Amino acid sequence: MLKAKVKSTLGPREVLKAQNGSKYINISTESRQELGRILHPSWKFPFVHPVYGSFNCLDGFRWYVASGCTKQGLREKYGHEMSIFGRSSKRLPFEDEKALLIEAFGYQLEQNVKLQEALNQIRLNHEKDIPVTYFHVYGNAAKDMNIIATPMVDILLAHL
Repeated sequence: MLKAKVKSTLGPREVLKAQNGSKYINISTESRQELGRILHPSWKFPFVHPVYGSFNCLDGFRWYVASGCTKQGLREKYGHEMSIFGRSSKRLPFEDEKALLIEAFGYQLEQNVKLQEALNQIRLNHEKDIPVTYFHVYGNAAKDMNIIATPMVDILLAHL
């Protein structure tokens, strides 16, 4: 993950949230737009990977592989339950993680029409110069905030 310190000149957290949709599309479970929420990797879009089998979401796949392919219950998790698991679990790095996630997202995309429609909407926004981002904001809004960017955008943009 990329860490960046952002000074309060960016504005408080509420300003960032208010710009979501007009200045950028945030891929987040807390996004103001449905588009941002459904592109989050824990959103339920079941898919079958030809090698690893079936999963309810991309995060489930990622955490399954990161567990050394030992936690079978991750195939069924999605949404808030998946996020809770992710925050409380230790992740093992795995070889070619980004390439494997891009490939898995491709399978998920092929197998879900609504996800294809969301990606088409992202393409339209991208053409209008509305960037796509995926980050988490931590800290006090009145002081410096930490913004943690995540690699999900690269995985998504690989399919644009």
